[in-house]
Amino acid sequence: MKSWDFHKMCLPTPGQEAVSPLLVTARFAALLLLFALLSRAARSTAMPTVTIGMPGGGEIEQTATCSGAIMPQKETRILLPEEITVTEVRVQVGQSVQAGDVLLCLSVEEPQSRLEDLDAQITQLRAQKNQLTAQPDYAPTDPITDAQLALQRAQEDQQRYLENPDTSEDAQLAADRAVQDAEMALQRALDTYAEQQRQADASNAVSSADAAVLQQQIDDLLEEQEECKALLETDGQILADTAGIITAVYAVAGSSCNGVAATLGETGSGWLLSLEMEAETFHDLPGQPSQIEVSQGKVSGNGTLQSSRESDGKTILSVLLDDSSWTSGNAEAVLRFPSLHYTTCLPVAALHQDSSGWYVYLVESTSTILGVENKLTPLPVTLLDKNETTAAVEGISLQAKVAVRADKPLYAGDTVKVAAS
Repeated sequence: MKSWDFHKMCLPTPGQEAVSPLLVTARFAALLLLFALLSRAARSTAMPTVTIGMPGGGEIEQTATCSGAIMPQKETRILLPEEITVTEVRVQVGQSVQAGDVLLCLSVEEPQSRLEDLDAQITQLRAQKNQLTAQPDYAPTDPITDAQLALQRAQEDQQRYLENPDTSEDAQLAADRAVQDAEMALQRALDTYAEQQRQADASNAVSSADAAVLQQQIDDLLEEQEECKALLETDGQILADTAGIITAVYAVAGSSCNGVAATLGETGSGWLLSLEMEAETFHDLPGQPSQIEVSQGKVSGNGTLQSSRESDGKTILSVLLDDSSWTSGNAEAVLRFPSLHYTTCLPVAALHQDSSGWYVYLVESTSTILGVENKLTPLPVTLLDKNETTAAVEGISLQAKVAVRADKPLYAGDTVKVAAS
């Protein structure tokens, strides 16, 4: 229809009554309103629908999930003599053993040769130790005795001169000087003896320390000697001293194992869970866990934190388990930390993030000729804490209306529909 057709329709045809201009304007406005309503209805079907929430106080509990390994609380180290070849390893990690079970087999020729070497080393070390401990505490005292006797004689001569009225003044002075000289000689003898004794004490202290080192070496060799003798008695077999579970194996068949060959966890001694997480992650958590929930297959229970340490950027947690139904192996744990109270909390879904930081969308309503219109306005906030469901923020009013959920992606300036509460 051309533009003049509308005006033509408003003009009276022959035989018709003329239409007033006011009525024409009203019809035109009604038509525009109809178009606007139809357009608004079309746009409303494309609008995101949001659910509004308001900040409020709440508790936020932090949790962390990590994996670890369960092992017996008490472990026994299986030690092997040095330079003895392992011929067979009969156990593996996680295997249950009974007291007397064969764990490893070693060469039987090497222990006999090793025993001869040990005997020679022990004999030599004992001889060295005897030389050190046999040294006497020596500091000669003869000069002191001689000086004391000389002083005594000088004092006796001095006294006789004093008692004799015929003694000349020169004789008396000579007797006095003799006493003084004797006293000085005695003091020198005493000082010399003290210095000699100090040097002897220092020498004896060094000798005693050296002797203690030698004795420790002797004790170590004696212990290894007993191990070699025990090996010969069992034909090279290493037996379990107690029932338990093998928690680690370090020995390899065909090579020597200087030190710990395996570790045996004693059953009935309780269970420990060793957990590992990134140190930075652990430090971001609020303090120590207040509860530790552990699961291993169908078995679940709680644990108590015993200790924590850091190694190579990791935090290693040692957890004592409160049940006896566990077995050695992998397990999962949920660490729950004390809850903190915040005055302005929102659902995590209300938070958005960009290169500038965190923000939320405020829903601001304005009245128009077509009704109430709701628009989104971004508001930057500071994130204080959050978990999987709740976030604590600051920089927002408790009366703010926030878009907490939406059925479509949201953008600043969007016009949205508000879901009925």
